[in-house]
Amino acid sequence: ADVRQYCKNCDEPPRKTSESDTHALRLLELSNAYISSRAVQLFAELGLADIIHSNSSSRSASVEQICAQLIHVPPLKPCSLRRLLHFLTALGVLRFHEPNSHFALTPMGNLLRSDVPNSQYSSLRVAYQHFPIFSHMINALAQHEQPSEISKSGAPRQIENNDQEQDIVREDQRGSSFFADLEARPELGTLFDDAMAAHLQRETNAMLRSAYDFRGVRSIVDVGGGNGSLLLAILAKHRSIQSGVVLDLPSVARRTQARLDQMV
Repeated sequence: ADVRQYCKNCDEPPRKTSESDTHALRLLELSNAYISSRAVQLFAELGLADIIHSNSSSRSASVEQICAQLIHVPPLKPCSLRRLLHFLTALGVLRFHEPNSHFALTPMGNLLRSDVPNSQYSSLRVAYQHFPIFSHMINALAQHEQPSEISKSGAPRQIENNDQEQDIVREDQRGSSFFADLEARPELGTLFDDAMAAHLQRETNAMLRSAYDFRGVRSIVDVGGGNGSLLLAILAKHRSIQSGVVLDLPSVARRTQARLDQMV
């Protein structure tokens, strides 16, 4: 059937994208970015980059091979994992090989391995474990004591969270406490230390090359110095500096001391 008879404007040239259209598309991108970020964070949390890279000489793996190696998490549904991996392929994290249905890391995805220079593995795991707080952002703004959200009618209503999410929301309302959360969860604290060290690596290298003149400095105190990575890099580069001190929270200091003891 000729559908042109039903189209009154078929012969008109396509209209140009309006400024309003551009803004609308940008808003959708911003809204959907949360899905992309959570997918990439989950990929890091599950350690999938290490699994894919370690699988055979081809540095690639099928969904079934990946599922077989995920022994520390509840079993995953292969069909759901396949959809996640295809989505990450569209984001540029993975490559898909059609002949054998294997997934491989792209150069960007390779940075989600735990053992490579400039690794973003720890940073994304910290984000995955802590960032659910932002799904309850309304509770950080509201003045009420109990977590609630705005219903369709515009009235606050109680929301149901698991205990961990409720604790995070309440801490956020009190003005605490990302760092209290790190102290209460040592594994997350260690991940955060590693993430900060990786994040600051580029700045550290630039500073050591030319950004700051350490001549004449005999002692350094790094306030909020985390696991001491920055201070150690400075001391290794400038042997004339006689001493260095990391000043941080007690829980961070304990982790830092343990790390230094392993280096001796």
